[in-house]
Amino acid sequence: MERRRFLTTAAYSVGALALPPERRAEAAERASRAARGALVGAAEIEVVRDVTSAFSRADERLGGSTGRAAVVQYLVSDVASYCRGRFADSGTRRSMFGAAAELAYLAGWKAHDAGQDGLAQRYYLRSYRLAEVADPDAHAGYVLRILAHQAFDTGHGGAAECVPLAEAAHRRMRGRVGPETETLVHLTLARAHAHRGETRPAVAAIARAERLLDRARPDRAPRWAGLGGPAEARLTNQAGKALQALGDLRAAEAQFQRSARCWDPVAYPRIHALTLADLAVVQSARGLVEEACENWGGALDRMEGVDSARTRKAVEDMRSRLAVFRHRGPAAAQALDARAAHWQATHPRTP
Repeated sequence: MERRRFLTTAAYSVGALALPPERRAEAAERASRAARGALVGAAEIEVVRDVTSAFSRADERLGGSTGRAAVVQYLVSDVASYCRGRFADSGTRRSMFGAAAELAYLAGWKAHDAGQDGLAQRYYLRSYRLAEVADPDAHAGYVLRILAHQAFDTGHGGAAECVPLAEAAHRRMRGRVGPETETLVHLTLARAHAHRGETRPAVAAIARAERLLDRARPDRAPRWAGLGGPAEARLTNQAGKALQALGDLRAAEAQFQRSARCWDPVAYPRIHALTLADLAVVQSARGLVEEACENWGGALDRMEGVDSARTRKAVEDMRSRLAVFRHRGPAAAQALDARAAHWQATHPRTP
């Protein structure tokens, strides 16, 4: 019994490190009381949400490989214990399961960013099951959409799977969320159709998302939908990817430029870097070499200190596209290639 109690307290201390120092002792005590059978209430839900927010901010600045074990440990120990606990009413229980679903989603996202997509899917499915308890429509639908994203982002799912998954997510969410959240699922549909080469429905989904964004009230977005960043930045990023997949490079360039302007490079250095890299890829394909080099250079600036398989993949792709200029070509391209080679040497893959 003492060993079990020690392990619970020790595991929680990993999550508590994400909190301000003055809150750590209180958070640890609440976890200990819940493990002994005390009621789980609003204060415990707030702690889980605060830890998730802190881990999410650190994830964007440091990458998915950093702190991933701590997120998982907190999820399977203290948060799992909370979910098995006693609640005063069903609403409180649903809120705790919703908070747990957010953390499980983050665990999946971090695994994806670390290049472990099989593991990411396991945590996304766990998040989906938790969200079904909390809110089987809107929240569960939001989690379902990430499975569609995973299918077309990784290529692990067949093209035939993407649209049904995205449509199922939309059916869950339609009429149950505001325009600032519904716009995201339309972008998922756009990318799913683009993945299958279906231009007309993809473009129509982008247009619907844009119209919804015009009516958006970001302050009314559910907490679980807002953790990924501003709606406009996400919409334009996903629209750019859909248009790129359809071969409309000029339109994709415009969307990536808009997205890069929307992301705060201080709060969101990783996605800002990846957006600049996506923009550079489109520009290089259009023959705009100098513009591409400038944006690739900006991406490298933002990637410093980020431990992410996605950033490493972006640099590998950059160098493969710069290879044609390695011995002959613009001086800016050759200098950028040398800089990217140095970046790779100083950012090895995490074992």
